[in-house]
Amino acid sequence: MALSALERQQALDGLASANLRRAEFAYMANGSRKTQYAPQPPEITQLTPEPVTIQAPESQYPETVTFYTLMGVEAAKRASGTGGAWRLFTLAKALDGHGREAVGRISLDDLRDFVRSLGVTSRTWRRWYRQAVEIGLLDPVQNKSGAWALILPSAGKAAHYMGADDIGRKVEMSAADLIGKGWKSRVWAGYEAARGLQISREKMQKITGVAASTQCYRDNKAG
Repeated sequence: MALSALERQQALDGLASANLRRAEFAYMANGSRKTQYAPQPPEITQLTPEPVTIQAPESQYPETVTFYTLMGVEAAKRASGTGGAWRLFTLAKALDGHGREAVGRISLDDLRDFVRSLGVTSRTWRRWYRQAVEIGLLDPVQNKSGAWALILPSAGKAAHYMGADDIGRKVEMSAADLIGKGWKSRVWAGYEAARGLQISREKMQKITGVAASTQCYRDNKAG
C-alpha cells in the first residue's frame, strides 16, 4: 500500500525523533557522542607505611668455642706445628656440642662451611685439615652414601696426640677471636685467667715452655 506524502513525512519525523533520543542517551552515558565511556578506577590515597624492624638472621654456627688451656698453650708454641690443626679441632668440638649432646662425630661439609664463614681461605683450610688428620685430631670416614664425616677424639687423646702433658682448665672464647690475628695472645690470656694466680714468668716458662719475653709480649697484645 502506497503511503501518502503526509504519512511518509510523519514516519521520517518519528525516525528522526528516535535517533535523537538515542544520541541524547549515549551523550548522557558517555559524556560525548564520539568518546566511548571508560569507567575510572577509584582514587586510592597512599598510606604512610609503618616502620619495619629488620633483624639480622641468626648464624647457624656457634659464636663461642670452649677449649682446654694447656692444649691451647701447646698449640700456640712457635714451633709446635699444631696451631691450625688444634684450632680446627676446637671448632669441630664446638659444632659437636658439649656434654650429653656431643656424639664425637660431625659432618666434614659443616666444619668446612663453619671455618669458611669465619674468613679462613680455602688454602688455609686445606693446610689445617691436612695437619689435623696427620696428627689424629680429625679422623675422616665415609658412609655408604658417599658423604664424609669426622670422628673427634676426646680432649685427653687429642692432648696426647699434640704432645701436651695435660689438658688444663676449660675456658671459653669467641670463635672469631680464635681464628683472627693475635689468637695466641688471647689463648695465653685465657690460660692465665683460668689459673687465677700470679706466678713468675720463669716458673710459667717451665710449665708451658714459652719464654718469659714471649709471655710478656702476648700479655701486652691481649690487653
